[in-house]
Amino acid sequence: MNTPQGFPTPPFPQGPPGRGPQSTPLGAPASTPSWMPQDQPPNKSGRNTALAVLALVVVIGAAAVVFLFTRDDDEASVDSPSPATQQQVDEVLATVPTPTVTVPPVTVTSAVVDPLPPPTALAPANLFTGTRAAEVIAEIGVARGAAPLRILQALFYPEYAFAQVQDPSIPANVDEYQWRGDLSGPAPVTLTGDGDLEANLFSDTEVNWAVIPTLVETALAQIPIEGAEVSHISVQRNLPFSDAVQIRVFVNGTRTSGYLDADAQGTVINVSQG
Repeated sequence: MNTPQGFPTPPFPQGPPGRGPQSTPLGAPASTPSWMPQDQPPNKSGRNTALAVLALVVVIGAAAVVFLFTRDDDEASVDSPSPATQQQVDEVLATVPTPTVTVPPVTVTSAVVDPLPPPTALAPANLFTGTRAAEVIAEIGVARGAAPLRILQALFYPEYAFAQVQDPSIPANVDEYQWRGDLSGPAPVTLTGDGDLEANLFSDTEVNWAVIPTLVETALAQIPIEGAEVSHISVQRNLPFSDAVQIRVFVNGTRTSGYLDADAQGTVINVSQG
């Protein structure tokens, strides 16, 4: 065996004289030579540290579990009071008097409302009364744009009227206006015959229209026939018998009829019956 320089040659133990190398009893480990590294005893301080850490973890986990259970119990105790506490609350509430509210009786009186009368229909205008005839003639004069209004014939019924009047812009023409609550027209009038138109016309200012209601009463009084009533009134010149303007009041009855003539100012000049 060669030994590096500087290192002593390790001594080898010598066996007993006349024997071979010393043997190790069967089953027993052979001893380690002193010149080889020896096994170190285990480090007890590291093991103790690990055990301490494990114990600390166990303690912390147990404390967390206890905290959670305790917290749940506290919340349960807040939400649901103990039976003894609930009983005390019930006893206190039982001693609090219940307020009594008295509502006075209310008497409701039914209001009696008289039924409204049915609407009254407006009576149609009666042109035989008041100044109605004069108003209609004045309205036609405004519509025609003529002053004075030149009239060929005017007819009055209780609820409507007609008037044939000259067109001032075309004197040869005559138009008709109708009044039935409202004025309508003008409508052309066809003239027949060879008479003189101007000789048949008269002005609205020549007639006392306000005497018409009086003439109606006079006609009914002077023509005493059964069921007498005034049907209509005409105002025109009495041609071909006379050129005078004449008011004629027609009276109809159940069996006969008649009429009353008056001049333009309402003076009665003739009464005819049958």
